[in-house]
Amino acid sequence: MNLGEIVFNKLQELGKITSSEEGVTRFFLTKEHKKANKLLKTWMEDAGLKVKVDNVGNIVGEYRSAFENAPTLVMGSHQDTVKNGGKYDGALGIVLPIVVFKDFIKKVKTLPYNFKIIGFGDEEGGRFGTIYLGSKAVVGTFDYELLNEIDDDGVRLKEALENFGVEGNKIEESKIKEKVDGYLEVHIEQGPVLEDANIPVGIVKGIVGCHIYNFTFEGMAGHAGTVPMDLRKDAGVGVCSTVVEIEKYVSTVDDLVATIGKIDFSPYSINVIPGKATFTLDIRSSNDEIIIDSIQKIKKIAQNIATRRGLKLDIQNINKASSCNCDESITKILEKSILSVKNIDINPFYLYSGAGHDAQELKKITNIGMLFVRCKEGISHNPKESITPEDIEVASNVLTEFLKLYPNNN
Repeated sequence: MNLGEIVFNKLQELGKITSSEEGVTRFFLTKEHKKANKLLKTWMEDAGLKVKVDNVGNIVGEYRSAFENAPTLVMGSHQDTVKNGGKYDGALGIVLPIVVFKDFIKKVKTLPYNFKIIGFGDEEGGRFGTIYLGSKAVVGTFDYELLNEIDDDGVRLKEALENFGVEGNKIEESKIKEKVDGYLEVHIEQGPVLEDANIPVGIVKGIVGCHIYNFTFEGMAGHAGTVPMDLRKDAGVGVCSTVVEIEKYVSTVDDLVATIGKIDFSPYSINVIPGKATFTLDIRSSNDEIIIDSIQKIKKIAQNIATRRGLKLDIQNINKASSCNCDESITKILEKSILSVKNIDINPFYLYSGAGHDAQELKKITNIGMLFVRCKEGISHNPKESITPEDIEVASNVLTEFLKLYPNNN
């Protein structure tokens, strides 16, 4: 059995850890998260890594080089999923390095650098709506105000950390202490570019910026049959009107996408006028100035609608991830790694990531690189998410070559 098949089989096993019957649902600080960490711990220890779970629920496997003043290379991705997601988004970037490292260290016995694999506990934000919590803790940018965020069941993040068995009041201890010289994340592409080019793997040039907001409209709840239409302060209609206008505006701006992923009406009853309504806005571009300018325009659109309808409006930013380029030092090693793989005839292929990744947070402390693996029809965040053992084998070989070459050209 080759490495690609081994990784593929492990991903099937990890994918069975889910709270949903359809697809994979594995949220942050849940029993599924804990069970996934337990399985990853077994695999990491089997690969010869020393393992710990930090105070934000990340699982970290570490190899310490015998060489004095050795540099540190980190690989990883996230173990959490969206609701009813797929088996490979995030998980590939944890399982693949574990399997490759285990095989590689048996052959070379020792490395001239320290090596860490991190399974970040929260990247998707599926439970608390705040993304990159795991990687923020690792780089030291975690905001303790986030401990007050509440999930759909009314559980605060602070309480969830306590229930998980970690010390949420000591999240700063999750920060990597030593200097990190490089970070590499392997990930499914989540888009159709590699499939269209008929190429199994690609090197990421850069990652788009992503800002996420909560918009909350407050009006007055009332009886659905007794309040005349012209006297209503309907927060639900305010939200719906705003969503339509946002789509109209965003459609006119190049290099910009926006998504309204969640809408909630309160009191959420058939015969009650919504007195409060909220929606989330996910807005992305490869140009941070476009995001900033567009947010200001969207805020004005929302405020004008609120004012016209006699509603109060509150807008809260819950995440800002700047666009970033991957570092040439890492991408050059990836390029050489692809060219060094035997029995495949592909040239290095570069592309951009339209999705956000933990790599954006790691960029704040080190050089970053990303390797994309082809996924069928570019489908992701969906139970139909699909990759092949053959493409994973190519990625495994590229990663093996990367471990050989690093850090000579860094």
